[in-house]
Formats: sequence, structure tokens, C-alpha cells
Amino acid sequence: MRSLLLRVRRKLRNLSPLSDFRGGLFIVGTQKGGTGALYSYLENHPQLACGDIKEIHFFDREKSFAQGLRHYRTHFPIFSSNRISFDATPKYLYYSKCAERIHEYSPDAKIIILLREPVSRAFSAFNMYQQIFDQKWFRDLANNANQDWVDFAMPIMKNKKKCDIEYFLEREIDIINSQGPEEEPSLIRRGIYAPQIERFVRLFGRDNVLILFSDDLKKDPANVVEKVLDFSGLEPVLSNVKYPLVHARDYTADMQAKNLISHHASGLFEEDRKALIETYGLNVPW
Repeated sequence: MRSLLLRVRRKLRNLSPLSDFRGGLFIVGTQKGGTGALYSYLENHPQLACGDIKEIHFFDREKSFAQGLRHYRTHFPIFSSNRISFDATPKYLYYSKCAERIHEYSPDAKIIILLREPVSRAFSAFNMYQQIFDQKWFRDLANNANQDWVDFAMPIMKNKKKCDIEYFLEREIDIINSQGPEEEPSLIRRGIYAPQIERFVRLFGRDNVLILFSDDLKKDPANVVEKVLDFSGLEPVLSNVKYPLVHARDYTADMQAKNLISHHASGLFEEDRKALIETYGLNVPW
């Protein structure tokens, strides 16, 4: 019965015109930067029309994007007039096609970017992959992802490769040396933020791109949420709202993995930090 109701809801949503939305609010990244927490603090705001799932993955997955904007619209509530569509998919920051695709869909969109210290971000992502690679839901998800992700993940799923840091780094360093595109894995390249940010600033303008830091979200979530509401033109929330810790994951990966990431990428990350300061005047906290 529940599956039938979901199908009916999807069909009804498909009848609702795309023009129902005004603007759009996107949390585009970064992966493991606190996007899930920020989304949870905002998802019940009455002026936002949230998707039926947090990470819709429409603009980054070729199979989904090929189905067109009406398919994207099916993820949102039927009655969305005078509400702002709200999509929080951290892969949008990394994949270069996403900025242009989002801009074509909603040129007046507001873009939120959360940045995390890149070595910690990469280690957190590796720790996550180690924990979820053998789970059925993730295997199903990987099989429906872009081909580069399938090519990377399949050897692990078929037990031809171990899900260890050596496999991740060796493959990514080869891609970096060959100046390849945004193929997976991307432990290092997701933490080189300046060129990712530039794509969105160039299209949407600096005033429509809010750059935040995950450290600030963790230390003072109320202040960060206030900045987001002001930036997005949303009404303020009550001052007594609580902001619980969200999506905290235990660390089971060997700390040596973090040391190896730092060894291979610290120079790239330091160069990028300088670019963030010089280009955007950011007070980078790492």
C-alpha cells in the first residue's frame, strides 16, 4: 500500500508545473563538510520546499539528468507556490557540469558552500567508504552512479581490490598526474576548493554564493543558520531552536590513512588555502 501511495504521489507531482518554484536554494558541498547537519536545521522552514530525499543527485548523475527537469520536479511537493526549492547534494560542488546545469535551471538561485579542513575531510570520506562499501544499499547506489564511479567501485565490490587507502590514493594520484577529469576516487581533489567555488561565483555572482566553514557550524550552529537565513531572504527562526549533532560517524579507519593523505596532498591543500584567502578574502580556519 505504501509503495502504491508513493507512486501516486510521484505522478501527481509530475503534473505540477516547474514554474511553481521561485528561485532555488542549493547546498552544493562539500562532501563530509556538514551539509547533512545544515540541511536538517533548515528543512522544516515554512518558506522552503524540500525534496523527498536530502541528496537528489539530479544535476551530477547523467542518468538522472537525462530524464529532464520534469523528473527533477517529481522530487518536490505538489503545492510549492511562493516557496523556494531546497536541494542539498554535496556532489554538485565537485562535478564541473553541475554549476552550469543549476544556473540554466535557476539563474537566480542562492548557493551555499560549506568547507572543511581538507585532510580531515578526505579522511572522513575514506572512513565512510570503508564502512558502507559492503552494504547492499550502497552497492545498489553505486551501480546506478556515473560510469567513472562504477569503474572505481566495482573491483572492491567483486573483491578484486581491498577498500584501503592505497587503492584510493594510487588511483587518484594517477588521475591527477594525467590531468584527468573529475573521476573517482576524489579524496584529494574534493579538497581543492578554489576552482570548484570559482565555477559557481562566475555564473551566479559573488553575492549569490555563501561560503561557510564546517568548524563554525559545529561550534555555533545558530549563528551559521542565521547567516544562511539572511543570505537566502528567509524569515528568521525562533531564538530557542536547538541544533543537535547530526550524522556523526564513528571512526574505524586506521589513522595511518590520514597521515598518507596529508603526505601526498599537503602541498596542494596549502596552495589552495592561499587561493581562498587571496581570491575571496576568507578567514580560512586551518
